[in-house]
Amino acid sequence: SDWIPELTFEFAGLTDGQVYYYRVMSRDENSNESDWSAAVFSTQDAAAPVSSVDALPPTQNDVAFDVAYTVSDAGSGVAAVELFFSVDGGDYTSFGAFTESPVAFTAAGDGAYGFYTIATDAVGNIEEEPTTPPDASTTIDTSASAVPIFAAEPEFTIGLSNTVAWGDESASGATGYYAECATDAEFASVVASSDWITELTFEFGGLTDGQIYYYRVMSHDENSNESDWSASVFSTQDAAAPVSSADELPPVQGALAFDVAYTATDEGSGIAYVELLFNVDGGPYTPFGTFTESPIAFTATGDGVYGFYTVAYDAVGNTEAIPDNPPDAETTVDTAASVAPTFAAEPEFTMGVINTVAWSDESASGATGYNAECATDAEFASVVATSDWTPELNF
Repeated sequence: SDWIPELTFEFAGLTDGQVYYYRVMSRDENSNESDWSAAVFSTQDAAAPVSSVDALPPTQNDVAFDVAYTVSDAGSGVAAVELFFSVDGGDYTSFGAFTESPVAFTAAGDGAYGFYTIATDAVGNIEEEPTTPPDASTTIDTSASAVPIFAAEPEFTIGLSNTVAWGDESASGATGYYAECATDAEFASVVASSDWITELTFEFGGLTDGQIYYYRVMSHDENSNESDWSASVFSTQDAAAPVSSADELPPVQGALAFDVAYTATDEGSGIAYVELLFNVDGGPYTPFGTFTESPIAFTATGDGVYGFYTVAYDAVGNTEAIPDNPPDAETTVDTAASVAPTFAAEPEFTMGVINTVAWSDESASGATGYNAECATDAEFASVVATSDWTPELNF
């Protein structure tokens, strides 16, 4: 410094990063010099720190996320890093100064966010703004795709599986769907899910006969923003066939037209209809038709031994198996009359006020009973008495 009266002196032209040592002495007006002071030292720091924001995911589905940065300083060390951000290409705004990475950033809303940092070291060197910000950018998208609408479900579904369907919400940004199946309307007991799929249908298998199942679905977009759950739908599984049988018939029918009654039950969707099948004299079975009410007005094609069985169908299409040993019921149709009896000859006069008449035995022709009448005219317009049906050969 040479001899100066001031108490400070500026040493210029020093080198960045160099450690410099300093000492001082004094003298009086007679040039008597003191000893040197104890030395002090300091390192010159003329270089600003360097920082940048680390790469971010292309998209975020939450307004709160971390922004990490990298910073270094060859001299006095980093004092703080200031984070700047812009939205949709607007002006950059300071988010604050930080000493640790990452920075917990909270966005004001959806949009394209750009970031850069400016670091300051311990002696006050400040990093210059980047010439082409941002260091990193990300798009915030928190808007979910639309809630899918479930296709209506029938009251009953055949079998032990159910393929459910919902509406296409791709126009709202949906890229996937997640469906659930539960045994309760609150979905506390979820039995199966589709996971995230791109299809608009899903088959739930391994279901239980007679169980009511509830279904719902949600969508998500490419940023995994999830919609609300859809309104739920429900359906009862019906895997059991109905049961039916033709009711017992009289052993013999004396007319071609007679009723065939049946009994049918179903524990699920209910009886849709019953098919009646018949055979004649042990021949092949032929369908007589389908019916929804019992009894069935049946008309035989002629005399013979008629066998009957039924096959029931329920409302969802479950079909009863053909019985192992048909028929369920059997009757003999016999419309051929036995031979008319021949009356024994009567005398011109009969003693007393009673008359025992007799006739021929026609059991060989199938006769099992006889009905005799007594009238006061030859045309039997005035019948005065009858025997009613009797197996006897006289009355």
